[in-house]
Amino acid sequence: YSAMINLLKDIHTAVNRTDIGTQEIIGNLLRDALDYLGQDIAIVSRVAGDQYTIMWCESREERLEPGTVFPLGDTYCRLTLNHDDVFHTIDAGNDIRFSGHPCYEAFGLETYIGAPVRINGIVWGTVNFSSASHRVKPFSDIEVELLRLIVGAVEKIVTQFEYLSQVKQERDEMAAQARKDQ
Repeated sequence: YSAMINLLKDIHTAVNRTDIGTQEIIGNLLRDALDYLGQDIAIVSRVAGDQYTIMWCESREERLEPGTVFPLGDTYCRLTLNHDDVFHTIDAGNDIRFSGHPCYEAFGLETYIGAPVRINGIVWGTVNFSSASHRVKPFSDIEVELLRLIVGAVEKIVTQFEYLSQVKQERDEMAAQARKDQ
């Protein structure tokens, strides 16, 4: 119960607070979601073409780093994007949808839940949680809806981050132009 309350507080913070940095907000959100979902790896990815890039991540054991790039087809997120909604399994080794998948072969991830992130209606990436361990109980409707809330919070954060980055770039360009004009 307390894990869900912490996660809901993080979602609220992500959507409403502007005085906390992006890394801290997403880090808290991913860590508390890991606790609530009982998973080992949490990733917010950026997908561009056939390239999957880890933008933010939290992990209990695996050493993952932001900026790591994988071919999209080698990730379960390819399946998520094909499904175009929350996509999950608790036993990938015995789930025909994951049979022979390169991600299973490389990492042996048995449990997975993920969903697409859309910015202005266009797929930007995914939010996903996974573990090498089987999960005893299927993901509940509440957990699926919480993932959708997390995705919504990430979409807001990314939209705000990209907007602020654009404003800063335009400001820097104007300052450079003003220096040239002096």
